[in-house]
Amino acid sequence: LESKFIRSSRENTKPDVDSSPNGFYLNLSEPDKEFVKSSLQKHGYVIFTDLCSELRIISSQAEEEAKRFFSCPNKVENVYKEPRIDGLPGWGIGYSIRKHRKKVKREMFHVYTDERVQANIPWPDKVFRKAMQDLYSILQHFSSKCFEIVENDFDLAKLDISPSQNSTPNPSVFDVFIYANVFGADIDCKQCQTSDNAESKLNDKTRSCICEDNMASHTDPGIFTVKVLSSVQGLQVFDLKHSEWIQLEDGRFPNSLVVFNCEQLEVGSQEKYKATSHLVSSARESRISLVYERRL
Repeated sequence: LESKFIRSSRENTKPDVDSSPNGFYLNLSEPDKEFVKSSLQKHGYVIFTDLCSELRIISSQAEEEAKRFFSCPNKVENVYKEPRIDGLPGWGIGYSIRKHRKKVKREMFHVYTDERVQANIPWPDKVFRKAMQDLYSILQHFSSKCFEIVENDFDLAKLDISPSQNSTPNPSVFDVFIYANVFGADIDCKQCQTSDNAESKLNDKTRSCICEDNMASHTDPGIFTVKVLSSVQGLQVFDLKHSEWIQLEDGRFPNSLVVFNCEQLEVGSQEKYKATSHLVSSARESRISLVYERRL
């Protein structure tokens, strides 16, 4: 779907409630909304193409800041490893690392997007903070507009959320990943190359191999996951209609972002919108991935 994500102007304005914090808004016609709804229901995801140049710049700036952060020699493990904020146990930011065969497989910088948390967390620096906030505010806006489209099919009472949670920070998160891809795209793995795996891995919804995939097949816990598609391939989603894995970052969708269903949406819609299985496959070069997860 053409994104139609544009900056507000005097000639083409929208109410503030429809705008993302930096003045952009997603302008969808009724047929567009029906397309989004149908795609989320049938396939489990929708791709917004032809992102405006300003959004591409914001995304590129965030990616460059992520590269700078992860390349710092004293970067993260001591300063940013699972810090805690007084009065908010378990909330805040955290750095984590995943290794395989003693080599770094992926690193992650994890931050909750709630404003009450944002005011108290130790960001690396102001430039990094602004780049990430500029991007996730836009991704947040896309998720909000998509939720408006499916909201009539969603029953919050179906979720196991206690009334006391209304006073806690919003659990939506923004994750910054770097995948080292030190093993390359073609890996000599006996598990991958067994005859059973060779025949079934392309249409197996639960496909999983630590060598083949940077992140094994899984579903996310929230409502929607939103991300700008990376220039280095990796993200694959399981298309519900066609029952096959789709590589979204193979060059077919430049300047695009994807929104896909998560577990809370599946439960709240009584499985009308099923959670989308996805994974991150290996590639021949390092890959940055910037991901927003809308959660309740």
